[in-house]
Amino acid sequence: MGFEVFQWGQEWRWRLVGPDGIVARGEPCASLEECLEAIRLARGTNEITPIYNYDTGALLAI
Repeated sequence: MGFEVFQWGQEWRWRLVGPDGIVARGEPCASLEECLEAIRLARGTNEITPIYNYDTGALLAI
């Protein structure tokens, strides 16, 4: 599994790719540096990062 960074027109994009394809992708970024910062933030999450229900805002326990 790893991150891919690429330029699409004037925007930079990133995606996390696993053995079966794309696992996650980020919002378009204006620069490569902004894109790399988004990846740093994604890499900084771990098993204690909270997970919330989008509709209710409730914290999910897994």
